[in-house]
Amino acid sequence: MKSKFARGLIAASLSIGNVALAAPFQKEPIDTLKDEGWFKACLQIDDLQEPADTAGKEWRDHVSLKAACLAEARRDAEAVAFLEEKMARAGRSPQLLDFLGTSQFRLGQNAEAAASFE
Repeated sequence: MKSKFARGLIAASLSIGNVALAAPFQKEPIDTLKDEGWFKACLQIDDLQEPADTAGKEWRDHVSLKAACLAEARRDAEAVAFLEEKMARAGRSPQLLDFLGTSQFRLGQNAEAAASFE
């Protein structure tokens, strides 16, 4: 009797653990960011496909979050290349310029960073 109870308890705890592990991937990246922080959100954003409409809010949010993840992980060279490519296609936004300038400054590209911040 006790062994059946113990097995049931173990099975229940494993199923609850699997649901808890899967839960962050069922939320939107911005909700994950608010609830669980950059680490979980950045894992999730890498798996999402970039929206095709470069003029839309979804695209700007996606690019901003991806740039923030690269900057947060101090992958500044990747962040600069990513942002320069995205801004060439869709224009310059103040939020993206802030991420670009920060990454350029960390890489020692002070003149480029100053231009990005202006």
